[in-house]
Amino acid sequence: MKPFIAIVISILFTTGLAMQKVSTSDWSGGAGKTPREIMTDYMAMTYDKGLGAQAADKYHAKGFVEHAASMPEAGNGAPLRHEVGMTISEGMNIAIRHKVAAGRGAPGGDFLDIYRIEKGRITDHWRAAF
Repeated sequence: MKPFIAIVISILFTTGLAMQKVSTSDWSGGAGKTPREIMTDYMAMTYDKGLGAQAADKYHAKGFVEHAASMPEAGNGAPLRHEVGMTISEGMNIAIRHKVAAGRGAPGGDFLDIYRIEKGRITDHWRAAF
């Protein structure tokens, strides 16, 4: 009986720690979404719907810093075909490798976009083309 009680106490303790981590994480504020969910919605608005300006209003933090030289998809316009190849999320940072078709006056290409997210908002963006 004693090992059973020890196991139950261990499970309850571990569950309590996990719940505390989730409820105090950086994504519990803001949109209440994980960085991956935020970026999925942001990219759908920006590329699939052509609503880059509205996506920026919804998800960019005050003081947002754009480190990329050019972002033609940042404004509104025709939808842009894109294909996400890989997404890597670590804490509040997310890297997305994707192909974007030509459009809105810019050539298409393969890109690696890196975003920093704080409290449900995008604070920084970097881009590498290859």
